[in-house]
Amino acid sequence: MSHPTTAHAATVEFTAALVRSSQLGQGGTTATLTLGGFHTSRTGGSGSRPGRFYQPAGAYGPLAARLGTLSAGEVLTGTAAFHLNQTGLTLLIEEVARVAPDPARLINDNGGGILLRDGWLGTRARGKLMSKPHLMRLEDDTPICNATLGMTPRRRPEDTPENRPPLIPIELAVYGPDALRFAALEAGRYLVVSGALQRRLISASKQRRPRIEVDHYEALHLERALL
Repeated sequence: MSHPTTAHAATVEFTAALVRSSQLGQGGTTATLTLGGFHTSRTGGSGSRPGRFYQPAGAYGPLAARLGTLSAGEVLTGTAAFHLNQTGLTLLIEEVARVAPDPARLINDNGGGILLRDGWLGTRARGKLMSKPHLMRLEDDTPICNATLGMTPRRRPEDTPENRPPLIPIELAVYGPDALRFAALEAGRYLVVSGALQRRLISASKQRRPRIEVDHYEALHLERALL
């Protein structure tokens, strides 16, 4: 894909280990990998448990050629964009650096992969609520509010005003007292959210979808949000 569909005004920051060796695609212009670790901080109330994370990611062009040769256990830090492809929403790495090796920071998982003990996978995204937030309570009575944020795709050379790609959806989860306030927002409201990035298991399809465990949000100005 020469011009991947990526989200505008959304940035993912990560410090994580390569769970397994990265894979270089045919022709050396694409690379696929999985970032893994344990979040160093947890967001929300008692119901929020980000814990360990596994996040598929990829890269294009010259960066892919460099990433595609790295082995399992390499620790990387950098930034990425949300990238929509045939398999769903994943990460497109845009800037990355190798971290100094320290075996004490690595741990083997039960499946033969490697995780970073003190990793981080967080995001800041801007978009609009695609539906009215849904408020529930967990077994311990912690409020949780679920919603879907629609992120605007970056403009591509082939896009025209008549042929704009649809919004890129991502799930949100807000816990605790913030969930009660979040539930009062209406569909269509523009927001900025930040928090830990997770991949939620959907039992019906047995697939995992990315979700932001929101630890902070701001409702934007109704008339002139952007300066």
